[in-house]
Amino acid sequence: MLKSIVRRLYKLVLGDEVRTSLASLSLLKLVFLLRNNGSQTAAITGFDARNVLVLAPHMDDEVLGCGGILRLHALAGAKITVIFMTDGSKGNPELYRGELPDEVIAARERELRIERRNESGKAAAILGIDELVFLDCADGGLQPSPEVVERVLRIILERRPQIIYHPSIFDLHPDHWATNRVLHAATMAFEGRDDWQPVYRGYEVWTPAVINRIADISEVIQAKQDAVAQFGSQLAHTDFARTLLGLNAYRSLHHASGHGYAEAFHESLPALYSVLMQQLSSSPGRGIRASIEAIKCDCARPQRSRRDRKD
Repeated sequence: MLKSIVRRLYKLVLGDEVRTSLASLSLLKLVFLLRNNGSQTAAITGFDARNVLVLAPHMDDEVLGCGGILRLHALAGAKITVIFMTDGSKGNPELYRGELPDEVIAARERELRIERRNESGKAAAILGIDELVFLDCADGGLQPSPEVVERVLRIILERRPQIIYHPSIFDLHPDHWATNRVLHAATMAFEGRDDWQPVYRGYEVWTPAVINRIADISEVIQAKQDAVAQFGSQLAHTDFARTLLGLNAYRSLHHASGHGYAEAFHESLPALYSVLMQQLSSSPGRGIRASIEAIKCDCARPQRSRRDRKD
């Protein structure tokens, strides 16, 4: 498993935007985290949280990544708030493949913003989401500016959620990584409080994550599929209905021996989340090349058999 992940990391060709957003990510530290934080996967069985908050980089991420468990929270009586970080205006790749005039592109982007808001509203009604907050940051250009961090922090402190769902810190999409940078900055304002500490759960969309929690969503999979079906503007370009169903079926291996459907998360408390983010964000000077060389040296070492290892 680990070797397969490392091989994929070696072969992965990142676009310029992703390289810019993740230039400081250390592969060596990532491998360390893979080794030490993904070995045990526990089932999520309790749904007693009264307030649940979701950070969604785009309209649809809240459904694709955690729509099933949000439905379970809603059925248990939780109040669910979703913060949409970007305006979703870049959600039609066809606009940028031809030679459309700038004014035509701008007009269609404005239409898409409205359409995607409406889609999320319909999906929210299906899942039982109570409140949608739109920050309207630039799609594809989200940054952890003081203004954005302050707005997210204010909502967190007002709602005081017991659980915060966010994109996995292993997600390579630039806006998903930037969402974590916003959450990390906000976390530093309340980390270590004695009166309230939310649980963080990173969900999967674009990149499979190192997981330690699993939720059986078999009984609500139809609601999730119905919610996904509302995003016609996105399904026209990517078959999320098929790919996410496949991922949820695969994740049932960790819970029900391959039967049914499950959503997977990496769960942590704010202090551990901050440590993980710092590990993934540090060492910009040494960069990825030094990390790759370290991994090569580590992989080249003779491996002792299990009976030779000291526990």
